Amino acid sequence: MSSPANANVGAAYDFIALNYDVLMQPDMRVRKALWRHYARIFRAGARVLDFGCGTGTDAVYLAGRGIHVIGIDASPLMISEARRKAADERLAIDARVGGLADLRHLASESLDGIVSAFAALNTVPDLSDFAVEAHRLLRPGGRLVGHFLAPAGVWETLECIAQGHWNEAWDRRRCREKIIEVCGEPVTHSLLLPRETYNRFFADCFKLARLYSLGFLWPQKWDGIVPAVIASCGNRVEAFAGRARPFSEWGRFFVLDLERR
Repeated sequence: MSSPANANVGAAYDFIALNYDVLMQPDMRVRKALWRHYARIFRAGARVLDFGCGTGTDAVYLAGRGIHVIGIDASPLMISEARRKAADERLAIDARVGGLADLRHLASESLDGIVSAFAALNTVPDLSDFAVEAHRLLRPGGRLVGHFLAPAGVWETLECIAQGHWNEAWDRRRCREKIIEVCGEPVTHSLLLPRETYNRFFADCFKLARLYSLGFLWPQKWDGIVPAVIASCGNRVEAFAGRARPFSEWGRFFVLDLERR
């Protein structure tokens, strides 16, 4: 998650590493949608890199399915938590402190998949560099599944409109860069639309296998009160309906599933 523009992001996330899983709990519905996607395309024995792995929540899920996982994150304390979780679950996860530059130490065409979730890729200033490295690391036909923070979604926009803040709603919707403070450290996030992200950074190296939006059926604050059965059905609806406009541009997040050319 580190980059020249976000040089201290690893240290910033160190401050919230011990509470990170609690902070992320409201988005567990979205994470479960990603897990369903991972389970569909990665089989036991596959070798998968989790870039920006945080405390290892996705890495533990993948390793529990018999997948060989390398986790990399700029925060040493996040990696420490990932290692602790792996030890508790008796899973062999290769968790490393590092960022984009450290991918160069991995062997070419050595991976079956790369995943990156919850805005790690939004903090990379030039995704073209990441795309080149991902292409080098993946075997032909390997998959890159990127889960991105989107521009202001439909519910955030409607909330502004309901309050009579029409100009603010328009400005938020058009915003393509946002600075989010993490324990006082400014972290710049690029906020592009799904097809804009694919066409600008990934089209030369990857075929688009699937694109869909998440988090557009109801406001985020409802996730804690919607029954689990309805939430699970909602995940499936979003993964299907979220492929097509306008829904693909309405969510809080979007997913690009890319196949290496």
